[in-house]
Amino acid sequence: MRGIVLSEDDILRREIIQDLMCRFAVDFSTITATACGCGKAGFGGIGHYQQRVVAPLRETRAVRRLRIIFAEEIKDMWRLAESGLVAITDDGIRVTPKGRFLIRNIATVF
Repeated sequence: MRGIVLSEDDILRREIIQDLMCRFAVDFSTITATACGCGKAGFGGIGHYQQRVVAPLRETRAVRRLRIIFAEEIKDMWRLAESGLVAITDDGIRVTPKGRFLIRNIATVF
């Protein structure tokens, strides 16, 4: 066997970091079904690596779950927001032009 088996948490973090570094934003409504508790890790539902866009009806549940899972990370993001590096809204996180120069430091929060 080669490689590493990723947990649901690893996959979710990978997706968030990739969005931050490639798109300079994370849109909570497009996070995989893992965020809304529909993933494989004891929640039932879709396969381990299968991804899908969270349906609008589940968006509120997904955002709530993200806030629980990443409570400490969001707290750290607010510190970055106070410095003007990111903007945090109900819909997600956006890296400001000032923050683009420090994108790796921002992504390490996750």
